[in-house]
Amino acid sequence: MKSAIYNPIYVPATVGTDPLIQRLLEASEDGNEYILICTEGYKIDIPQESVLRMIQVARDTGARILYSDYREQLPDGSVRPHPLADYQAGSVRDDFDFGPAILFRAIPVIFDTTEYSGLYALRLAIAAVSPDAIVHLREPLYTSSVADNRASGEKQFDYVNPRNAAVQREREEVFTNYLKTIGAYLPERELLINPQEGSFPVEASVIIPVRDRAVTIADAVNSSLAQQTDFPFNVIVIDNHSTDGTTEILSDIAAKNPKVVHLIPGSDTLGIGGCWELGVNNSQCGRYAVQLDSDDKYKDAHTLQKIVDCFRREKCAMVIGSYELTDFDGNPIPPGLIDHKEWTAENGHNNALRINGLGAPRAFFTPVLREIGVPNVSYGEDYALGLRISRRYRIGRIFESLYLCRRWGGNSDAALSQERINANNTYKDLIRTIEISARKQIVAREMPEDLRMQLQMWDLARDNYAALDNVLKKKIVLKGKTFTVLYNPARKVSTGAKLSKKDIEARPCFLCEQNRPKEQMQEEIVPGYVKLINPYPVFSPHYTIASEGHQPQSIVGCEPDGTPRIVSMMRIALTMPDMTVFYNGPKSGASAPDHMHFQAVPQSRFNPFDGEPLPLASISFTARSGMEAIGKFRMIMESLMKRSENAGLDEPRVNVFMRAIPQEMQFYDGPGVQVLIVPRRAHRPGFYGEGEGQMLLSPGAIDVGGTIITVRKEDFDKISPEILARLLSQTVHFSKEN
Repeated sequence: MKSAIYNPIYVPATVGTDPLIQRLLEASEDGNEYILICTEGYKIDIPQESVLRMIQVARDTGARILYSDYREQLPDGSVRPHPLADYQAGSVRDDFDFGPAILFRAIPVIFDTTEYSGLYALRLAIAAVSPDAIVHLREPLYTSSVADNRASGEKQFDYVNPRNAAVQREREEVFTNYLKTIGAYLPERELLINPQEGSFPVEASVIIPVRDRAVTIADAVNSSLAQQTDFPFNVIVIDNHSTDGTTEILSDIAAKNPKVVHLIPGSDTLGIGGCWELGVNNSQCGRYAVQLDSDDKYKDAHTLQKIVDCFRREKCAMVIGSYELTDFDGNPIPPGLIDHKEWTAENGHNNALRINGLGAPRAFFTPVLREIGVPNVSYGEDYALGLRISRRYRIGRIFESLYLCRRWGGNSDAALSQERINANNTYKDLIRTIEISARKQIVAREMPEDLRMQLQMWDLARDNYAALDNVLKKKIVLKGKTFTVLYNPARKVSTGAKLSKKDIEARPCFLCEQNRPKEQMQEEIVPGYVKLINPYPVFSPHYTIASEGHQPQSIVGCEPDGTPRIVSMMRIALTMPDMTVFYNGPKSGASAPDHMHFQAVPQSRFNPFDGEPLPLASISFTARSGMEAIGKFRMIMESLMKRSENAGLDEPRVNVFMRAIPQEMQFYDGPGVQVLIVPRRAHRPGFYGEGEGQMLLSPGAIDVGGTIITVRKEDFDKISPEILARLLSQTVHFSKEN
């Protein structure tokens, strides 16, 4: 058996899957255990003993991919070393530098079909098995010509070149599939901020860390002071012990303009991130903290207003704008506008792990930034923040130019050594490694073991959970609240449920154990209740928590042992602290009014307690004990029973939401629950139905909590703010403030 192909296989950097597989098959037909693949466009001199050394190390380590350092031969004939960075779990960039010669073990592996991204797809397929299967040998084993001799500052924007758009879209798809394979893919992030949270001296602060920028700092500060806004703002400059006259320039500007806050750190160990941390935690920092580098300028006098408007409009925790490259005097230079249009609301937070930057200017909701902190480094701190925040919160994007990024000899990234490039990329790979690990934990919480087991054995549930990735979404703003509208045809079972007494008596109860699908597992969660995977989910996971006995849906009732149902709900919420637990009344959205049950979905996907307040006449309270919950709940229910829409009913029309009080809100009082009650007018609107002029809309707790479910495409397309207002006004009470 041959050890390897000594004459390398040359392939383009953008080789597709089919030609790559064909070349690999041709090579493996000769019985080669290893195959050396080289990138076209390079002239490579690799001695046979170097190939044997690579094979030896690959065998010793079990590597399926092995790459080594090498030497570059420059156009003048001189040779310089080209060290490479180690591979780690976060080395998922499609432009990770393996060098132009890579040794692959010739064992088949299934990977995505692509037109341009065969090597990337193959590498991720191998990494999905184990990042340890990719080994870096820190020995310069060959010499290669230089295909691209540009400085680092010129190369870093290649991936945003419009000519590469098709390649980038394909690689995003490949990478997204990889995240799903390793359990790190997150659905669209929808957690919002409350723009009214906290008290701040100004609405926004421009944050400028600086050290030794006497040539440019006045331009940056004056660009900030020139902003025209409908809110008060200031400029916080963190002068990190400058020695070139920057301190004197700033002192003079601050003496003349009270908007400028000139800070000099007490410590001399701060990087750019540490300066940011000092600035945002200063008592004079505003509600929003907006980035400006000390050698850049804002595009015009309206940048700050546009950023704050985006925060207010979208209730996002971070806003990222677009910038254009210019020379020192502000003249455009290639590639011009950097808008990062690869970001989408649905997948930007996932794709951000694949690329090396997120854009500028970057702006943050100060309470969130204070909560998570800023890494004390001078490279990659902004990227780390973008990934960390997008893990949970919605990110706002502005795709028009807001910012002038001036390229000049003094830029910190203008012409870096290979060692510095490796160090920077290694740090960003570490950030990604940490982030992927954190996201795996989120996915594990959002798809726990019971759901994994159910999806393995239950075809109906597996198909419906898989379909959640393709659910259509759109946003509708109504009375200041952003509602999400979903098109989820699988939910027609619930939305279209027949609820007359005759229909209910004619069907077997699908929540009773003897009538459930044989695949549906159960787990006792609190006394008297079992947790079931809902096979028709809105979110993942979606639980139904059903009473063990067949008894009518009634939140005001008691369990067979006399325990009030509100206490059972409280026990469930405390047992599932990451979930929003909710109740649909028998006349308020319940599709099984004959069998007592609650439901639960992740707070990260559905949380009516956070973000924008509901524009509905809701009632809320907290309770630290069962007795406190009973007292407050009974008083509210008795008051609601006096309303006309509840005449003749056994309990008022309500939807009830509950969650365990988050750890950061518990203070000294210990655990408890937050309760939100939404009184209802009717179970369904007057236009409910499938006939002409009717819509199949039957709002339950999820709908009134801000996520409207449609089960017909025509209803999804048709629904508008006016129709949504009709739906809610006929089924729910609007608050007096709206």
